[in-house]
Amino acid sequence: MDAGFSEYALVQNRRVLPVPCPAPEVVALLTSGLTASIALSEVGRLQIPGFSSTTAMPHQRQEQQGGQKTVLVTAAAGGTGQFAVQLAKLAGCHVVATCGGAQKARLLRELGVDRVIDYKSEDVKSVLKREYPKGVDLVYESVG
Repeated sequence: MDAGFSEYALVQNRRVLPVPCPAPEVVALLTSGLTASIALSEVGRLQIPGFSSTTAMPHQRQEQQGGQKTVLVTAAAGGTGQFAVQLAKLAGCHVVATCGGAQKARLLRELGVDRVIDYKSEDVKSVLKREYPKGVDLVYESVG
């Protein structure tokens, strides 16, 4: 396939996703979801069960090398942050997430975040130094 936008293209079925309609949710999934999955699996080397971003083919779940990894997701209540949180949890990671405000913190807890740091009521640096003195294994930073 030579181009991403065209009326017709011949593509292997394993490389496409059926899209029932051009809804905003689909656009979010394709941009934010893929951004988070590629960053975590390709750059962060997390093994996310069920898929591989480079091949778009399923692969079997494997334990992260060296045991459970700790992943810090900043701006975790945002578009890509929510995907990053869920994908890191799916990969079996301990997830620490930052956000601003009680409502966002509640959402992140509902998504399964292990430790939410609300920077409006806690100092992020102090919490990380105190609770994660050895640091974290991976930081997903989508703000800067």
